[in-house]
Amino acid sequence: MQIGRFFSLGQGRVGQYLSTRVLVVRTPFQPIFLERDSREFCCFGFDTLKQAQKFMQSLSSVGLSFQLRKSLMLKGFPYEIVVRGQTDLARTLAFWDRRDQHLGQEVDQAIKRRSPHRETRPQTEPAIAA
Repeated sequence: MQIGRFFSLGQGRVGQYLSTRVLVVRTPFQPIFLERDSREFCCFGFDTLKQAQKFMQSLSSVGLSFQLRKSLMLKGFPYEIVVRGQTDLARTLAFWDRRDQHLGQEVDQAIKRRSPHRETRPQTEPAIAA
């Protein structure tokens, strides 16, 4: 999966991963008179049902409609929530998802640098065979 690149999903649809758990699907070649919401949707992936339910509460509180389903588009996650339209929401959530992943990697690296169990170089030079 390459973040930001478009790829074909077949049947006139293209997908674009905005982060590892946010996918936008568009059908760009449908007639213009169709509403934008019917031509694009976003998928948000979740590891647990509890995570998905918490996100659904947030979506409900702002009046958005959505669908929870077993993952069809985001194979790396057992659950996904599909929201029609709302690509601005997808971009915002993907930004924070990428940022959290980046910060998590920095924390992991800092922990490894400070770990007392990290690999150390030997104190003596290896013997050279004559």
